[in-house]
Amino acid sequence: MNASDSTPFPRGRDHHVTFIVESPAGAFIYVGGGPNYHSMFKDVWYAPLAVDGTVGTWLSGADLPSARGGSSVVTSGRVAIVSGGFNGQSNLAQVLLATIGDDGSIGSWSQGPPLPAGRFHH
Repeated sequence: MNASDSTPFPRGRDHHVTFIVESPAGAFIYVGGGPNYHSMFKDVWYAPLAVDGTVGTWLSGADLPSARGGSSVVTSGRVAIVSGGFNGQSNLAQVLLATIGDDGSIGSWSQGPPLPAGRFHH
């Protein structure tokens, strides 16, 4: 694989969540939230991953409910779980869940039980 063979990410950012999920349509990479030191984002993007690691065309997914950076993410099967983060003013205690569809698309985010206190870079 040559990195130049992959599709460039639509908008640079830092302190975002990144995860990979295997769906019936194949493996996909997901990127959401994070700041670019001028703005804080809530958008989520996903793209197919080829067997050689090449990243396909980025697609816009379901936005997080609010902008945040420094969150943590885990996956359980085809469920993504995002916790905490910083919204530019305070640390967040939110836990958010979204299901990955058969086609790799990410469903809308729902609230899970909150963390005991706000967390950032955890």
